[in-house]
Amino acid sequence: MMETDDKLIRSFFEENKKEIADRGFSRRVMRSLPRRKNRIFKALTIAIGIAAFGLFIAYDGLLGLIYIIRDLFIAIAQNSNLYTDPKSIIIAVVVLAVLGFSKICSLSD
Repeated sequence: MMETDDKLIRSFFEENKKEIADRGFSRRVMRSLPRRKNRIFKALTIAIGIAAFGLFIAYDGLLGLIYIIRDLFIAIAQNSNLYTDPKSIIIAVVVLAVLGFSKICSLSD
C-alpha cells in the first residue's frame, strides 16, 4: 500500500513538474545573506582585541598581573588555617587562561 502511494506521488510530481525561471534570484539571495556583516564583525573584533592588547601593554598590565599573583601567593603563605598547594593555583590559572583564550577565539568565528 505504501509503495503504491509513493509511486503515485512520484509519478504525479514528475508529470506536473514545472520549471520556474530564476532570472538571477538565487544570486541576489546569496548576495544578501549576512556574510558581509560577519566580515565587519570579525574585523571589529580583531580591532578591539588589538586595542585592548595595546592598552594592556601601555598600562603595564603584565606587571599588574605579576603583582596580583605575588600577593595571592603571599596571602596564601601567611594564612596558616588554609592550606592550598601552589601547583593547584597555577593549574587553575592556566585552565582559566586557556578557557578565556578559547572563548575569545570562538567569538571571531
